[in-house]
Amino acid sequence: MQKILVIEDTKLLIKAWVKKFEGQGFEVLTANDGTSAIEAAIDGHPDLVVVDLPETQGAAAIKKLREFKWANRIPVMFLNSWHDPEVFREYSVGLDEHLDYNWSLEEVTQRAKQKLATT
Repeated sequence: MQKILVIEDTKLLIKAWVKKFEGQGFEVLTANDGTSAIEAAIDGHPDLVVVDLPETQGAAAIKKLREFKWANRIPVMFLNSWHDPEVFREYSVGLDEHLDYNWSLEEVTQRAKQKLATT
């Protein structure tokens, strides 16, 4: 079973992510901040990471995760309010996809499935 790590700082959304991804047959790891995300990744070795944290906190967590050689190939989807592609590139630390806040749970789930099908 493929594992998805969801890094989300809103408890209600964590529950929604777990329900949505588990309903699609994924094992879901969760974290509510960068520190717990690194711990969850080390313990669980996810196949994909979905990040919904403020820009600098989320970027720092992914940068730290990328320090581990085994994590370099894990696709990362970043969900946030960046609308300016230049700002996204400035914070980019090996992100595979960026979705601004016009996303839906269904859209993210479908994109996650696509990413995992190609890895």
